[in-house]
Amino acid sequence: MPFFLLMACACSPKVDHADKQEEAVLLKDLEGKSYEFKCENPGRFSVVIMLLADCPACQAYSKTMNELSARFSASADFYGIFPGDYNTIEEKQNYRDSYKIRFPLYSDFGK
Repeated sequence: MPFFLLMACACSPKVDHADKQEEAVLLKDLEGKSYEFKCENPGRFSVVIMLLADCPACQAYSKTMNELSARFSASADFYGIFPGDYNTIEEKQNYRDSYKIRFPLYSDFGK
C-alpha cells in the first residue's frame, strides 16, 4: 500500500509579543528569486510537500498533489520544497514542467 506524507500547519492571527519575533524560512524559487516562507494567511492551512525531482514516489504522486492543491485551494496553500542541493535547478524545473506542478516550488539551498 502506498504511503504519502503531507505536512500541514494552520495559521492563526498574528499575536504581537514584545519578546518574540515571527521567524521566516529563507528559500529560493526555481528562477533564483529569494522568498521568506512564513505563515502569511491567518486562518488557512499551509501544506508543505518535500520533493526530490528523481524520486519515484514524488513523480507518481504529482497528479494527486495537483488534484489536492486544486481541491483545497479555498482553505489551504500548497508549497513544494526541494531540500538542499541534491537536484540541480534544471532537474527541478524539468520536474515542475514534466509533471505540470501547479503550486509554487522552492529550494532551501545551503541547509
